Amino acid sequence: MPILLFVLLSLSAFASSLPTNGLYHCLNGNNDSICDQKVRVTQHGQITILKVTYEGYCNGQGPYQYACDGEVCTDGAIRITSKDASHYYWENLSYGFYCDMERVN
Repeated sequence: MPILLFVLLSLSAFASSLPTNGLYHCLNGNNDSICDQKVRVTQHGQITILKVTYEGYCNGQGPYQYACDGEVCTDGAIRITSKDASHYYWENLSYGFYCDMERVN
């Protein structure tokens, strides 16, 4: 029984509510030019990576990769904080832009 409890606790430590794969749109932000974002979550060993391609007039820039620690994914200039599987908070730390993102498909 103690081994089973340890396994369950170990698995739950890796579970997080990162956004699911799909296209996300800016619901509420401080700049009208924030592009839609196509998100893909990948796993590299024990490291979770969020790959984001910027769509719309951003013309498919990317994919950029953001390493995740729990529910926060960053590359130093961009920080993505997951709220749940369909919503996250996106910040451009260099320019001060931010937006609440919601999955649209």
